[in-house]
Formats: sequence, structure tokens, C-alpha cells
Amino acid sequence: MSHSEREQGLTGLLLVIILACVHTPLIIASMLARRLSSKTDLSLRDDVLRSMLRGLPRQVKGYMMTPPNIPRLLDAPRFKPIRATMCEPVSTHEFSGYWVCRGRCVESPRRKVTLLWIHGGAYTLGDALASVPGHVYMVEILASRSVQLDVFSLQYTLAPAATFPTQQNEAVAAYRYLVGEEKIAPGDIVVGGDSAGGHLSLLLLLAVHGEGLERPSGALLAYPWVDLTHSGDSFRRNKDRCMLTRASLEKSVDAVLGGAEGRKKHASVVNFAAPRGQKEACWKDVLPRKTWVNVGADDLFVDDVQAFCRNAERDGAAIELDLSRGKCHGWQTLDDKIGERRYCALGPSEEVSNGLMAGSQNLADGLLKVIEAV
Repeated sequence: MSHSEREQGLTGLLLVIILACVHTPLIIASMLARRLSSKTDLSLRDDVLRSMLRGLPRQVKGYMMTPPNIPRLLDAPRFKPIRATMCEPVSTHEFSGYWVCRGRCVESPRRKVTLLWIHGGAYTLGDALASVPGHVYMVEILASRSVQLDVFSLQYTLAPAATFPTQQNEAVAAYRYLVGEEKIAPGDIVVGGDSAGGHLSLLLLLAVHGEGLERPSGALLAYPWVDLTHSGDSFRRNKDRCMLTRASLEKSVDAVLGGAEGRKKHASVVNFAAPRGQKEACWKDVLPRKTWVNVGADDLFVDDVQAFCRNAERDGAAIELDLSRGKCHGWQTLDDKIGERRYCALGPSEEVSNGLMAGSQNLADGLLKVIEAV
């Protein structure tokens, strides 16, 4: 890193610290006033965390969602035996991404599965390497069940630098790369993503169907952003219980779709919570043989996600909804971040204590259900 880049990084960090210091007292005061004026069953700890995530400026949230220092991360004791095969970049003129973890040997595996992961961040934030420790822990969990898991994470172009359908095209190109260049059978691929990555996963599956490609074997969707019109009643009911705000989401929709004209132009992919139209492919023909979905009961998206699952099931798709009580949007990531440092400090063979990486454990459990079903 050059001297000027270090200076820019320090300047950016200083700005983030100043913004956080200015906004934090106001956020806490507003939260305490709300708790005094109305009843809530949220713990003070959860209310503080979610209120902070709602109220902090975009610059602070963007800094929080930057990927870890990869060279430093790879030096962590936990990753010593596999660091040579971690975070390998892949870049073509059509897409970019990383093999987060690949080729971990499992003695006589009963299955070999590749997870094509698509990160969240409302199409405007996030990074393909933001969840490396969690993905590696998923690999470990599946290895303990005699499943060899390779994880490829897509680095799609964020809005407003690119608008739809750029991100969909990049996802399709990554899928074609896995099947065509890496010679991975579609039946050994699971497509997965969280939040906006869940929406992009559905866009990928629609494109796979539309182009007549063979479908992947499964889908893993964590709190997917299925309705970009935000029509569910949970946007009202959970506005003080979730870490998201409708206002910030609306700005992101405009950024990725290109404003009001883009919303009209791409209306067919904006709301997956609504029943499919007569001229649209039904979910039975679009979704893989097994789709697993998780959402928290306190998520702004929960009503939309439940509607999507009901419609998919009504269409004849094999879909399972896992509802997490007391959890808000992004809970798997938030829970993992709390224990991530302790996990990375463990030795390669040390046991991970129960609950240390609860988010990745939940996703691994969902992935195992998908694998067992197909």
C-alpha cells in the first residue's frame, strides 16, 4: 500500500469515527425516549445495537461492511493448514469473484458440493470476502458430515457504478464459469445469498431457466430481499425492531434500478412476494429441487419472505422456511461478527464452542438440509 493510500485510509477512518461520535448520543437518546414512552420486549442490548445500525450514517455502515485485512486474516491460527487455497481471485471480462475456500480434503466424502455465494448489502454495499471466517466454518461443519464443500463468492458490481441487469449478467457468467470452465455438474452446485444476494440469487435462477440451462441442485437464501417495493406489513410492525430502514432501502432501489424509469422497466423482477403472473414462469420451474430460506421474525422483510415462500409452495416448488424468533435482518452476520475474532484465534483442530459462530451454524444446517434432499 502506498503512502497516499495509507493517508486516504486514515482520513476515511477518522471521518467514520467523528460521524459515529456525533450521531451515537442522538441515537441512544431517541432509543431511550422510545422505550420510556412505549412497551417493548426487546432487550436493552438488542435495542441499542439495532438502533445504532439504523441510525448511523451510510459512511459508517460502509466502513463496517468492508472486508477484513485478508493477509492478516490468513495468518490466523485457525486457517494455517488451508491458507494456501483460501481467497483465490478469479477475474474475466464478464465477472469477478473468489474461491473463498476450495479443495479441503475430506476422506471418502459422500458428496462434493460447490456453494456459489452472493453477498448482501442492498446492491450498494458489501464485498465478496466479507464473510470468509463464516464460510470456512461452514466448510468445517460439512466436512464433519462427510461433505466436501467449496465456496465461490461473486464480486458483483455495486450500484450506482452499475445498474440492473449488470449484476444479473455477472451472476449468470459466474454460474457458466463453474459449469463450463471448472466442469462442476449443476447437480453439485447450490446457489446462495443473503439479503440483496438472495434477490440476485433468484434473478440468477430466473436467467438459468430463461436461457434453458440446467438448474443447480439447491438454493440457500438468508433473509432475501424478495420485494423491492416493500409492501409487507412488517415494514410498519418491525420498524423499531430491525436494523434496516425503509428510507435507506428505497435509495438503494433507485440506485440499482436507475430511478423511477428503471422501476417501470424492470417491474418483472421487483416484487417476488407477489404471485407469479400467467405469462411468467412459475417457481416450480425456476427454483431448484430444494430451496431453504431463513428470516428473522423481527426483520422488515419477514412478511414479504413468508409470502414468497407461500407462493412458491403453491406453485409446487420444494421450499422450506426457517423462521428465527427474536432475530432481525442480518442476524447470521451480526452473530458471527461477535465471535469471529475468537474463532480465528482457535487452533486448526480446536473445538468451536456452541453458539460461537451461530449464524454460520444456522446456514450450514440449512445447507445440509438442501444436500440431504437432493
